[in-house]
Amino acid sequence: MKDVIRLSIVALMSFASQLPRDSRKLKHFSKEQILPPLPKLDPDTEYGDSIPVMYTNDPSVASAWIEDHLSEKPIAVGWDVESSPDLPWRKSDYSGPATVQISVLEASLVFQIAQEDSGILMDTLPVLQDFLADSSIIKAGVGIDQDMIELFRLESSGLDEASARLDLGGIRSKEGRRRHSLKTLAGGVLGVDLPKSRNTAMSNWGQAPLKKKQIVYAARDAWVSAAILHKLVAEDPTTYSTESLLKLVLTEECSVEDLNSRAIMRKQKKTRLLDLIKDENELSEAQELEVKQLKKERKKLAPPLPFIFDVKPLGLEI
Repeated sequence: MKDVIRLSIVALMSFASQLPRDSRKLKHFSKEQILPPLPKLDPDTEYGDSIPVMYTNDPSVASAWIEDHLSEKPIAVGWDVESSPDLPWRKSDYSGPATVQISVLEASLVFQIAQEDSGILMDTLPVLQDFLADSSIIKAGVGIDQDMIELFRLESSGLDEASARLDLGGIRSKEGRRRHSLKTLAGGVLGVDLPKSRNTAMSNWGQAPLKKKQIVYAARDAWVSAAILHKLVAEDPTTYSTESLLKLVLTEECSVEDLNSRAIMRKQKKTRLLDLIKDENELSEAQELEVKQLKKERKKLAPPLPFIFDVKPLGLEI
């Protein structure tokens, strides 16, 4: 009898292992914790104190958080995505966007949309679709278009619309560099130090639950963008009001589908360019002309530059 039971258990385990990952029962979880304060570069800064963060893979919890914190529109929020990288030395069943982060000044949400044991969590996508398509919500971050392209490329995700995207990388106080990192902006605008660990950035974001340090890292990235907008509005409410910024981004932005197409074409031209110049042999006249044309076309297909916001009149140095 024991042998029969043992064989039955083995058979059930074998059957379960062959089921599609998204057909297995997914366990929802939610966890609220307090983010530790950030180190202050400016002792007089009012930014960087502890705030609560909700970490969840439950769409009902994420939806409730959005409704509670984003009820008054139009509104600008901080945004970021963490992706699990495909690394040759680490075996994982999933690589790609795994968490999205949404933040206001007083709180953050870390929403897990993919797990290595389940792949894309399809029940999380309707919440994300509605949020991204809402043109009354400014999604602010650095390099935000690349985040949206990654989400767009998720198979069967339906994440093909992302309205009111604002890249903060163009904030500056002097001529020269066109794009600043989030860490640089955190120091220059907010007077706080944003820790950026490469090990954490390259960690397994598909694991569930995430480690505490991952949650802190992810939540703070989105929070910094929300805090930057809060600071700029306080200093210059006319230029940086939500209404002014919304008008700016909605007038200029292109679709994520177009961004994706341009990125694909640019990569194709780069591949062809490298094929032409990789050999040490002298190029023919026709090949030289093709190289010149490919470089010109790649330049035209470059990602859109962020809006330039000169904050020197506000007394900020970046």
